[in-house]
Amino acid sequence: MSDRPGRDPGAADDPGDPLVVGESEALTLLAHLVTSAELCMTEPYDYGVFRLIDAASRLAASMLPRSSDESRDFIAAFLADVDERKMWSTRDRERYAAFLRETSRRTAEHLVRVQAGGVLSSPTVRPEEVQMPAERLPESAETVLETIRARRVTRAFDSRAVTEEALLLVLEAGRWATSGGGRRIHPFLVVRDPRTVARLRAVTPGMFSTPPVVIVICTDATRAADGLIQLERDSTTMIDVGTAAMNMMVAAQALELGACPVTSFSHGAVSVVLGLTSTVEPELFVLLGHPLDPGRAAGPRRSGAAALPDGLVWWEHPGHTAPASPSVGQADGSRTAGDPTPAPAHEP
Repeated sequence: MSDRPGRDPGAADDPGDPLVVGESEALTLLAHLVTSAELCMTEPYDYGVFRLIDAASRLAASMLPRSSDESRDFIAAFLADVDERKMWSTRDRERYAAFLRETSRRTAEHLVRVQAGGVLSSPTVRPEEVQMPAERLPESAETVLETIRARRVTRAFDSRAVTEEALLLVLEAGRWATSGGGRRIHPFLVVRDPRTVARLRAVTPGMFSTPPVVIVICTDATRAADGLIQLERDSTTMIDVGTAAMNMMVAAQALELGACPVTSFSHGAVSVVLGLTSTVEPELFVLLGHPLDPGRAAGPRRSGAAALPDGLVWWEHPGHTAPASPSVGQADGSRTAGDPTPAPAHEP
C-alpha cells in the first residue's frame, strides 16, 4: 500500500499487503459512516456508540473473504461476538461496556501480533450469556393478543421472496391503522428491487441486513396542504406513521413473516436513492421478509403477567402501580347522581 496524505506514518503495513476491501464495499462503509455521523447530531448518545461497533462489524464482514490465514480466525470470532452482543446496548449497559472493553483489548492484541510479531498470552474473558426466562401463554389467550405477544423485531432475513398476497395483506393492515381525521397523508412506498434495497442499506445505519421488501412510510406535503394540515405545527401526524407501522408488523407476525421498524437513516440520502420529490418526506421503514432464524424471531412466549412490568401502568393516580377498584363519586366520598354502582353495605 503506497504512502498518501493523511496516512499514519506509524502504520506497519507491508507494501505487499493485499487489498482486503473493494472500492464498492469501501464506498458502502463510507456512506454508512457519514450518515451515522449526521444522525449522531440528533439521536441519543448510545446510538452513536452502537453505530461505531456496527460499522466495525460491516468492515470485518467485508474483510473476511480475503483476509490472511493469520487474521481469518480472529475476524470470524470478532464478527460472531459483535453480531451476537451489539444489541446489549439496549438491554444491559454495564455488560455492553464490559464487552466493548474486552473487544478493544482483543483487537489490540491481534494488531500487535500482526504488525509487530508480538506474542501475547493473556486469557480471553467473554461476557456471560444473557438468559431470558421462558414463559408460557395462558391457553385462553385470544388470537390477536397471542400474535402481539409473540411478535419480535427481525433484523436478519433469508433470501426467500415475500409473496404478493402476503405483501398486500401487510399493506392492507397499514391502511386500516388510525389516521387523524381520516386524512391519508402517509403513502406507503414499496421497494423490492434488490439494487435499490442495497442502496437504501448503504445510507441507512439502522438497517442491519438486506430484506426482500422495504416499505417506506412517507409524508406527502401536498396531500397535507389539501387537507389543511400544518405539518410544521401538527406533530400528531407522526402518531399515524407509528400506528401504520405497528399494524404492518403485527400482520407480518400473523403471516409468519418477520418485520423491523427503522428510523435511523439519512433523510436526504434516502430521498435521492428513491427519487422522492421535495414534497415527499420518508419517515419510517418497515423491513419485511422471512426471518433468517425463525426460532429466535419468535422469541420466548410472553404471558399476560409479563406484559405489564412494574411501573408501566399507573392506576387512577400518578405513581399508583397496584390496581384497585375505581371509586365513583366526589373527592369527599359522596356519591354522584346517576351512579349505577350499588353502595357498599357499610359506608364510613
